[in-house]
Amino acid sequence: MFPEEEILNRLHDVGNGDVPSSQIGSESFVDRDVCGSDKSSPKNISHCSHCGHPGSKKAHVKQPCEYCTVNFNNNCTQKPAGFKCECSSCIMARQIKEQKKQANWLLSVCSKISSEQKFPNDQIIDMYLNQTDGSTS
Repeated sequence: MFPEEEILNRLHDVGNGDVPSSQIGSESFVDRDVCGSDKSSPKNISHCSHCGHPGSKKAHVKQPCEYCTVNFNNNCTQKPAGFKCECSSCIMARQIKEQKKQANWLLSVCSKISSEQKFPNDQIIDMYLNQTDGSTS
């Protein structure tokens, strides 16, 4: 999310209240990979209730869908339990959902950090940064 050398500085900024809570969720504070470059949801495409692929069940009864014919079936196969469609629309929807989940987690963590006094604790950080061979100096 952040370059390694910036992490402690960003934690200090959040802990000291130098970063307004409105800026924590913004792309200037968070890497674009977490926020996502396109926040719009993908267009919902109807999916067959039998095989789970794009298209309607009615159309798939007449002729199997392209996804099922790739597997050399003469008709659409029943989708297994836990089936996840691999069409581009569904893949994009899952990616957007994961990005939103990460952004919400980051916002939650940063809010908790900013509410703690004297976060991060520099003595503890120094102890770990100066650690050699698993023991503290």
